[in-house]
Amino acid sequence: MYYVGRQYISALMKEIREHEERLEVLKLYYEEGLISEESYKYHREKIRKNIRDIWETIREMM
Repeated sequence: MYYVGRQYISALMKEIREHEERLEVLKLYYEEGLISEESYKYHREKIRKNIRDIWETIREMM
């Protein structure tokens, strides 16, 4: 069980890193004028919410 839990947490941490990378790309798109400010803010908040939800899942497992 311990090993499976560690694997799951590692997978969640990888997912957090992927979301953080998406935030960086989203910011670059916004800075280059490829997306509107409204779209940037909307998607940024969705990604941040996903990150918060993942952290909450990890906290619950500890």
